Amino acid sequence: MRYFPLLGLLLLVGCGKPDPAEKPIPVNEPIADEPAPIADEADPKADDLAVFRTVLQHMAKRTGDDALWTSGDGVTLYISNESLAAGRSGIDETQISVDIRGRTLPDGVLASFYDRNAKPTALPAEGLESPTVTVGEFEPGSHYNAFMDDVSFPDFKAIVTFWRPGYSTDGRSALVRFIPSPTPHGATGYYLLRRTDDGWAVEWFETAYYV
Repeated sequence: MRYFPLLGLLLLVGCGKPDPAEKPIPVNEPIADEPAPIADEADPKADDLAVFRTVLQHMAKRTGDDALWTSGDGVTLYISNESLAAGRSGIDETQISVDIRGRTLPDGVLASFYDRNAKPTALPAEGLESPTVTVGEFEPGSHYNAFMDDVSFPDFKAIVTFWRPGYSTDGRSALVRFIPSPTPHGATGYYLLRRTDDGWAVEWFETAYYV
């Protein structure tokens, strides 16, 4: 997969906090028909699947000002089956800090993010797919108008391409970075999750839009 860096000035940043009434999504709660593998409690970094599922469930509910800002008015999320690479020359700490509006990240999160995204990695469909999530070979940054005319993406909400999560030193926080597309000029999204006794829960999320 090729990744084309998003160029241009930052136009605005959409931010949000989850509804306080929302309950953490248990590590073992599936969004597919079959339960996903149980994460290794001794190794929180084995929790990629549970982290992605938590993010996808939250994305599915985003509307209005917290929407992914694509023109898709459907419900289906099309997820790229390969993660992006994150070389420091392309995604540096300054860019991430601007994107997330200067929020302080937990210790070790960025180091883990870079280490775990040295090269693209396949993302398995098993455990991620559901009636509203389809995993396949979907390119990020698809041309806006061409995508809108493409009947191969019925009932679409967005194409989402992830980087692998970066974890804090204590394993209790996870940073997820992604590209939602198509958007008119490109965008990058973030989630910070915290691990509770009941599973992973969204602490905050941000979306940076470019011009």
